[in-house]
Amino acid sequence: MSEVSPFDDITLKDIPTILPMLSVSEQEKLLTELEHLNKLKQQKKAQTRFIDFVKQMREECIAEMYESPTDKIQQLSGRILSYDQILTMSTWGKHSPSE
Repeated sequence: MSEVSPFDDITLKDIPTILPMLSVSEQEKLLTELEHLNKLKQQKKAQTRFIDFVKQMREECIAEMYESPTDKIQQLSGRILSYDQILTMSTWGKHSPSE
């Protein structure tokens, strides 16, 4: 069973108020938690940018199919399928890739 952190219910708005009340070790722990939070936010932003890029590429392939010769349609279909697989893996359990 994991230990409950006293920082679990603190919001960013609370930090200026409580910071002076914390010991040096508690301030260090809070800083560590904030750095971890920042890292998670950066990862989420990168993932979101990547998924948005994949969605854009998928839509471009679909649009390209309308004006492509028959021999290129199979190649575009394969690319669309690959993009769909990436989107499906990235949204496992959330929603369909077309959302």
